[in-house]
Amino acid sequence: MQHPSQALEAARACTACGATTHTRFCGECGEPVRESPTSTRAVLGQGVAEAVGWERRLLPTLRDLLRRPVAVARAHVAGDPRYVPPLRMFFLLGGLYMIALSFAQPYAFTLEALVTHGILGGQELVEAREVIRSSGLSEALVNERFQQRVNTAMPLIVACAILPMAWLLGRFGRGRPFHEHILFMLTFSGTVWLVSFLLLPLARIEVGLHSAALLVVAYVYIGVGFFAMYPGKTRMRTAARFAGFVFADLVLSSLINLLLLLGAFRSALHF
Repeated sequence: MQHPSQALEAARACTACGATTHTRFCGECGEPVRESPTSTRAVLGQGVAEAVGWERRLLPTLRDLLRRPVAVARAHVAGDPRYVPPLRMFFLLGGLYMIALSFAQPYAFTLEALVTHGILGGQELVEAREVIRSSGLSEALVNERFQQRVNTAMPLIVACAILPMAWLLGRFGRGRPFHEHILFMLTFSGTVWLVSFLLLPLARIEVGLHSAALLVVAYVYIGVGFFAMYPGKTRMRTAARFAGFVFADLVLSSLINLLLLLGAFRSALHF
């Protein structure tokens, strides 16, 4: 049995609301209660943990995003603090994927790639090269800047796409608060980032295989979540809703990718 003086010494004040607690999480506001560092090692460890987003909840969150993402989404909706907050997880995983992508470089973000994918025409390529020459830049430098801009901006731009898709989910789940739809999108977007990271080695084998596998696996995960959290009166109706959601997501993703590539290319020419 714990001595009363020991219990008193173990009590800590929450830095967010000031409430006294004996646990790792505040019973009033739910925020994690951090102990003051008492050594150089503790100071450095806490700083590294904050810098990379590492905490005890990270591994369970990664595991459950793959094994049972619906449970993670429901925990976020219920305000359960057992998992890393979804927005933080989204940017952490998106950033890791972009870093890995910049090293693996399975996708070439170059002038030629824009022409290959039909984003630039042949005449536009000639004009772009003329602009590069007149600016005193080399095409290799522009391509390098282009790649960096895409990798930096993609997680932020994908995050912006969550709002319209969450609005669409609101049409399927009327009566539920809008923030629940955002939490659903953030949770499963984090799952997609994680799957993208794990499937990246396939891109070294065949880029087309990686893209196809990622598309299938990602929508399987999202479909599982959709059927669990946005069921219609019948399975056929739920399937029809999900088909509409997938179509809207593909259209929005294509538009975002186009704007991202064009914006990154223009900024690579002028900055």
